[in-house]
Amino acid sequence: MKRLITILALIAAAASCASADEIRAYWADAFHNGFFTASQADALIATVKASNMNTIFVQMRRRGGTYYPSAYEPFEPNANTSFDALSYLINKAHNSSPRIAVHAWLVAYPLWSASSNPSSPNHLMNTHPEWLTQDISGDKYDGNNYSLDPGVPGVSDHIAGMATEIAQKYDVDGIHLDYIRYAGKNWGYNPVTVSRFNALKGRSGTPAATDAEWLQFRRDQVTELVRRIY
Repeated sequence: MKRLITILALIAAAASCASADEIRAYWADAFHNGFFTASQADALIATVKASNMNTIFVQMRRRGGTYYPSAYEPFEPNANTSFDALSYLINKAHNSSPRIAVHAWLVAYPLWSASSNPSSPNHLMNTHPEWLTQDISGDKYDGNNYSLDPGVPGVSDHIAGMATEIAQKYDVDGIHLDYIRYAGKNWGYNPVTVSRFNALKGRSGTPAATDAEWLQFRRDQVTELVRRIY
C-alpha cells in the first residue's frame, strides 16, 4: 500500500526529534496485531527499541473508526473498546529510554471497504452517506473503498475536528495523514462539490475530468484541509 507522508507530518516529526540526527520509524498498521492490547503495545515498543528506531507512526484511524475514544467516530470493529491504544503507547514510548516519538496516523478519505454497511449506527457510512465521493458516472465504489469527498465542507470539518481532538487530548509528536488524495482524476463528483465549483466559477453542468479549473479546484480542497490541520 502506498504511503503518502505529508509536509505536515514531516514538519511535526522533525520538530519532535530536533535533537536526533534522523527519524527512524516503524509504521504500525491496524490491519494486524500490534497495539490492540497493553501486551501488544509493550512488544511493539520493545521491538522499536531493540532495532534502534526512535519513532512510531501508529494507525489510529483505519476506515471510519478509531483505536482511541473519540467524540467523532466509533471504535473500529477490531479495536478493544476498553483500551485507549493511543494514550497507552504515548505514555510508554515517551517514558522509555531513549524516548520514542509517537505520531497518530490517520487515513483521511477512504471510509469503508466492505459490501455491506458497518454495523455501528454512528459510522459515517450510516450517518452521512451524502458525504461520499463519486466518479463522473455516479459510482461510489472505486474498486477498493467508499471514500469521503474532499470538496464537501462537512468532510473537511470532520477530519480537521478529529485532528484537533487528538492534538488537544494527547501529547502526540505529530499527525500523519495517509490517503490525503483522490482515488483518481475521475473522482470528486459529489453533487455538493460540483455545485460549489460551479458557483465559484460562474459555470453550470458537470466539468470534464480534464478541465484545468476543475483539477485545480480539486487540488485546492486537499491543500486547504492540510493547511487547516497544520
